[in-house]
Amino acid sequence: VIRSDAASPEARSGALTILLSRLRDEPGSGSPFWPGMDVDLAGSSIDRLDMSHCRLRRIDLEGADIAGDITLDDAVFEGYALFSGARLRGRLRSRDATFQDVAVFDNSRFDNAVDMIGTRWMRKAAFGSARFEARLSLIDCQFFGSSTFKACKFGGPVSMHGTEFRALADFSESFFGSSASFTNVTFQAGASLHESRLPESLVLISQDAEGATHFDRAPYYADGAVTDAPRAASNSARLDLEAAESYLRANLGSSDGAAARDLGLLLRERGD
Repeated sequence: VIRSDAASPEARSGALTILLSRLRDEPGSGSPFWPGMDVDLAGSSIDRLDMSHCRLRRIDLEGADIAGDITLDDAVFEGYALFSGARLRGRLRSRDATFQDVAVFDNSRFDNAVDMIGTRWMRKAAFGSARFEARLSLIDCQFFGSSTFKACKFGGPVSMHGTEFRALADFSESFFGSSASFTNVTFQAGASLHESRLPESLVLISQDAEGATHFDRAPYYADGAVTDAPRAASNSARLDLEAAESYLRANLGSSDGAAARDLGLLLRERGD
């Protein structure tokens, strides 16, 4: 265990490099594996953090300031993971990481892109009041417990393609400053956008538990939300098929072709 006040920054960086090599359960690596370790770096200033392939019990980075990139590829956090109030200045990448216990990112600031692909949150994931200054990509992720993004600021584009939320996903009181795409997302218990500021480019296309694509059946609760995106005329502010078609046709000129693809899905569902 390394504590933030245990050594100078240079000594702490060297010790951290050694520690992380011991947390990688990789046969043939030549380094012994230390199971069940706790890492306490609360309040630390860290150059960069590469925890790829690490397996540890708990990590505490509350209030830490990480100047460089953070890599969590294939990492396994068996206990709680605390990133609350941390400043992450570099890019955060997480491919196929697993958070087996509660993961807390409340009040954290992400200055650079956040790319999470295939990451699994087995219990609660909390991102309340976090600030994402650049791109946020949650691609093919799984949230098994509740997830909250309440009062977040999303300064860059948001994409959650193929992600599965098995409990309520709370995006209430959040600010979306750029585009947001929720294509092929599964919301098994609904998603709240209550009193959020939504972007002009908003695509809400979801899947049910059987994998069928729908534009109007997922319960998007957006009471009080402010948005320039097309909406259904109903008071529940749920996106219906007609509003979805109008929105997608208006964006057929987008360079990535996403609107044309999603319009095709819509028309197939309607039988057109």
